[in-house]
Amino acid sequence: MPKINYATGITDEMREAKRDYVDRHTPHVVAPATAKKGEIVVVSVKMGADYVHPDADDHHIQRLQLFDRDRLLATTIYEPGATTAGMEEAKGFTTASFAISLAKSAKLTALTYCTRHGLWMSEEAAVEVA
Repeated sequence: MPKINYATGITDEMREAKRDYVDRHTPHVVAPATAKKGEIVVVSVKMGADYVHPDADDHHIQRLQLFDRDRLLATTIYEPGATTAGMEEAKGFTTASFAISLAKSAKLTALTYCTRHGLWMSEEAAVEVA
């Protein structure tokens, strides 16, 4: 099994020294805090907060997956150059949006795969379903 990188597993000193490296590889889940049962909600996953990840033949985000705990909800696969098409609108960030329906409260996480630096996991985003 490949190593999974967690931004939370990095010391504050390492994080500051490698701020751009950690930021550009860490996925961020953007989801509403609450939802109605069965309602369609849009959940976005953005790569990096301040730094854009490269999109080259030998170094790009190849896969982005959204999970509720250990249940896979969605997957997006990218070919090299695929994320540069909307750079103007997205400010260069690789972002995927998923329309999902939740039957119960969720704990959402994202996994992304960089072709050069492996798997990266987001922090958890909780969605309370009423």
